[in-house]
Amino acid sequence: RYRILVSRSSSFTSTSILQTIETDGELTADLSMLPDGKYYWRVQAQNIDLVWGSWSSYRAFTIDTLPPTIPAMTSPLNNSSVLTPTPKLVVASAAGAKYYRFQVNTSNVFSDPLVDVKGTAIYYTLVPAQALPFGSAWWRVKTIDAAGNESDWSSPTQFTVTILKTPASGSYTLKTKPVFTWASVSGAKQY
Repeated sequence: RYRILVSRSSSFTSTSILQTIETDGELTADLSMLPDGKYYWRVQAQNIDLVWGSWSSYRAFTIDTLPPTIPAMTSPLNNSSVLTPTPKLVVASAAGAKYYRFQVNTSNVFSDPLVDVKGTAIYYTLVPAQALPFGSAWWRVKTIDAAGNESDWSSPTQFTVTILKTPASGSYTLKTKPVFTWASVSGAKQY
């Protein structure tokens, strides 16, 4: 027979569960529900003479059923403009997050996003193969923790891909001869 010991302490000074497996030769145990947290466990065997042997070395595991927080989106901000079709998407670090999943689309419906990537960094820069068309785009993000729990998606944030710099949309000027500026476009010979 075997018995299993589960504790919150690696020194096993406090016992959460001590269960004897009554079926001869059984090598699994189905324990009661444990709340989220870190645990340590070890096993002890009993021989045919009913003498308990030494405890095994211990192993640690963590029960985590709670999703991480939704990260705050920092760039591009809602209703902002970006001067590149391959913008850098940036979020604030979220507690408990191991991965960040970024999605970008040309509508606020993400059933078939143009970009869908997962990584460990709090930012993602689109690569040339993911270049967005000029006009409106939306992005959103979620987090995933080490246990695989996923947060909800953030609210979609809209931005505009443009080459126009100044005058800014909706701006006012006192100049009767405003200066118009724009970003360069790869491959352009004249503007």
